[in-house]
Amino acid sequence: MGYLVLARKYRPKSFQEVVGQEHVATTLKNAIRTNHLAHAYLFSGPRGVGKTTMARILAKSLNCELGPTGSPCNQCSSCLEIAESRSMDVYEIDGASNRGIDEIRNLRENVRYVSARDRYKIYIIDEVHMLTTEAFNALLKTLEEPPEHVLFIFATTEPQKVISTILSRCQRFDFRRLRIQEIVDRIRFIAKEEGIEIDSEADRLLAQKADGSMRDGESMLDQLSSFTEGRIRVEDVRTVLGFFDTNLLHELTDRVLHQDGSSALNFIENLTSQGIDDREFLPEWIEHFRTLLHVQHQLQTDRILSLTEVERRRFEEQASRLDTGKLLRMLQIISETENQMKRSDHPRILLESCIVRLVRIDSTVHLKDLLERMEKIESIGKKESIHSEESLGSNESIDPKPPENPKPQREKDLNEVWKSLLQMTPKNKKGLAVCLQSGDPTCLEGDVLHITFPKDKAFAKEQVEEKKNKTLLEEILKGLMGRPVRIECEWNERPADSIVEKAAEIFEAELVS
Repeated sequence: MGYLVLARKYRPKSFQEVVGQEHVATTLKNAIRTNHLAHAYLFSGPRGVGKTTMARILAKSLNCELGPTGSPCNQCSSCLEIAESRSMDVYEIDGASNRGIDEIRNLRENVRYVSARDRYKIYIIDEVHMLTTEAFNALLKTLEEPPEHVLFIFATTEPQKVISTILSRCQRFDFRRLRIQEIVDRIRFIAKEEGIEIDSEADRLLAQKADGSMRDGESMLDQLSSFTEGRIRVEDVRTVLGFFDTNLLHELTDRVLHQDGSSALNFIENLTSQGIDDREFLPEWIEHFRTLLHVQHQLQTDRILSLTEVERRRFEEQASRLDTGKLLRMLQIISETENQMKRSDHPRILLESCIVRLVRIDSTVHLKDLLERMEKIESIGKKESIHSEESLGSNESIDPKPPENPKPQREKDLNEVWKSLLQMTPKNKKGLAVCLQSGDPTCLEGDVLHITFPKDKAFAKEQVEEKKNKTLLEEILKGLMGRPVRIECEWNERPADSIVEKAAEIFEAELVS
């Protein structure tokens, strides 16, 4: 017999050996013991966490010569044939390659016949979500009224794609992603059995790369043992499994936090010259920011527990320079960029744009925060208006002449005129400036500047039209244009969102919804 890969050689043979899915194993053993078996089961969860393995163990438990039992003997002909996928009464079907209605019709025909030897005829359909809608509908009748000797076990990584009528007829078990320590313990056990020497940091790094999949971890151990032919070191794991150096991720993040866009872009260029693919880099960077988030909130996740003391301190230092809101916005920008890169022919442009946005993150503002700031300033404007009325009543006056008037010009661009008008509104009239910003200069016809206001900014329009305020603004315009210019305020139908966009432009901010 040829070489047997580790994932198959050490595949669990009993419920007790399945790592990390005790809730499933216990329930199934109790169901067998009390004879409360369902006629259809759905095993859902990530790849490589034991769904198909658990299905085979359940099949052995029901058809073992000593059973039904929660502890199959793994020695009788039935157990051995099921373990080797050659049993005449346990059918393993790949849903991806047998997804059509014809295949399911054949299954329905075979279901009617009793098992060849064992107690149950068991159908294990892997990746069942790949079946077509027609195939699901053809299977539905069999699930509603199955023969007593038939049992279905469905496995899927995407349960949301299984139609609800099928789900409602199955007893569902959700398999969880395995913890890093669980994978480490299993890797150490297998390594000891195989006589493989592996460093403690190396097995933890391998388990981290497995991303919750025991099968992936075992396959990686297989690959590493062939590469090293002896002791597996941390450097071997990084080389063979293509790990990004965490120092690179920290260094790029530091450059972004220092708002050094040129340096950050050059850093990305250097990574490319080293053969690092843009699409492979971003997922690692996302994980880096996710770790920063966990460190910031002092979470004891598998990822955090797997860090060395030096790595943890570096993450803590970096996290201390970020508030949660900023960190979440940065994580959102990187995640959005990764999704865009998956369907783009120009990933480098997207990555560089992402870097620039991150460097300029301090100029972004949430829509909610912007609205709150606008409301606060408008409230100040109302108070100042009342205060001005009281001041005028006590014979106080405001010099309408604006400070530092520029040289009068006969003709000037409308945008320049508007910008200058906003800038030259006296500081003690901040409320008036805010109200003015709510308007939109539509045109400058001869000696009339037309300003339009949305219907929901009646207060702002009233303040600009108020006699003394209007006089002040017209005096400023006279100084700008070198001739008398009259202001006319009008209504428009502009939605509130455009006002927010205008405010964002004034504040030089990027809107983040």
